Amino acid sequence: MKQIYSLEEIKKSFKKGNLCVLPTDTILGIFTDATNHDAVIQIFETKKRDFSKPLAIFLPTIEEIQKYGIETERSKKFVKENLPGAFTILLQATDFAKSVLSPLLISIDGKVGIRIPKQSNIIKLTKEVIICGTSVNISGHEFAKEEIPPEISENVEFLFMDNSQSLSQKPSTIIDFTEHTPTIIRK
Repeated sequence: MKQIYSLEEIKKSFKKGNLCVLPTDTILGIFTDATNHDAVIQIFETKKRDFSKPLAIFLPTIEEIQKYGIETERSKKFVKENLPGAFTILLQATDFAKSVLSPLLISIDGKVGIRIPKQSNIIKLTKEVIICGTSVNISGHEFAKEEIPPEISENVEFLFMDNSQSLSQKPSTIIDFTEHTPTIIRK
């Protein structure tokens, strides 16, 4: 893994099916192209993550949400008030999402996790490549704050560090909007 400073190189790397580590507005994340099933499998294998736990997709704008998730009045209100920000929302996946995303990004009950972070470089990337990501750690272990575990770094092509924004060192809050009453899954 080498450290780079070019988003163009990252986009090319994603299109080749590679994994990259990027800072978000919350914690360091490991990312790849959400439409490349083999690359998504590689994230699961690298993290030793259970395949039944989908990753979130990252979108550039709140207007994009309707393409991937079936919005409710409550989710629309929440999104308008809180995104971009440190939240992952769970919605029922649209037929479009099911047709373009890796099936590993849709839960067994048809949900998709969606993030629109308050991080300009992630937003720039997602304007050209829909990416999926999760925390940099081996599943069940504490997430990486600075030092990337060797078993992860050996499977990642690039580390992109952007010191213009500080990380909150706390993962995003996950809220499920698929039921009548929204439920906080992780705070």
